[in-house]
Amino acid sequence: MKPEEKKKYKNLFIQKNATGAIRQNKKKQRMSFKISLNNPYIIQWPQIDEKDKEIILKKILSLFLFFSNHKKKDEISEKKDNKDTEKNLSDTQNSNKSTEITNKNIFSQHQINKKKLIAKYMTLGINETTKRLEMYSKLGMPSSAPPYLKIQEKDEKYTSLLKNNKLVDTLKVIFVCCEDIHSSILYSHFPILCGVVNEIFLKIETPNNNSQPGIRLVALPKGSEQQLSKAAGLKRLAAIGIMENTPHSEEIINYIFKKIPPVYIPWLANPTSFQATSIIQAPYKQ
Repeated sequence: MKPEEKKKYKNLFIQKNATGAIRQNKKKQRMSFKISLNNPYIIQWPQIDEKDKEIILKKILSLFLFFSNHKKKDEISEKKDNKDTEKNLSDTQNSNKSTEITNKNIFSQHQINKKKLIAKYMTLGINETTKRLEMYSKLGMPSSAPPYLKIQEKDEKYTSLLKNNKLVDTLKVIFVCCEDIHSSILYSHFPILCGVVNEIFLKIETPNNNSQPGIRLVALPKGSEQQLSKAAGLKRLAAIGIMENTPHSEEIINYIFKKIPPVYIPWLANPTSFQATSIIQAPYKQ
């Protein structure tokens, strides 16, 4: 082979390798996008700083300590009563087995009593908190609404007092462990429900210097569910609602009301502006 031909083939080989490398680089740099239309009717969660989230979580956990300390006062008298039961059981059964049974019963009884005490001032769990919000939302139902949408008989007394601006315990803050819940379907209804309830409360609540209108919605940081469930003595606790009269809750309620605005739905009151549909371009993983 002549030197000229060798040089020619060498240049072709280099050129092919160079174009292949360029193609590979292009493949690496190429990104695909998924185009979707933004829904203007989706109510966004209130924006909260991460530091504020951590502060709020600490305040909630300290609030649960009140219920634990409150229970300790009653534990001494309960233990005295349980000593008599232990003696009776030891006469008929083995003493080791009887003490083990009674200890389990004491522990389970304490857990039940603690939950009952907390339930007086808080809503525990997603279902219970949602039911309370749904009850509030029915206050604005017209008389022509079907029966299944109207207020149930067991809630009529409570809601009638609320309508007449009587002193009734209402939810002030709702906390949801969004980052610990796998599916957003379980908690995505909270912003719209809170917005509906806040609109109703604006019409029926009278202005008060001591309390601010509306319910605040707080998304807690990751890992909050485990800490809350441990503090409440429950297996799982992904959402809680604090009532206005919850003991030692003034500090946390005031802190949240200063930091977080209430959720409102603009088109429920007097629509004043039009929100155009925007096109969102987000990276799409193949």
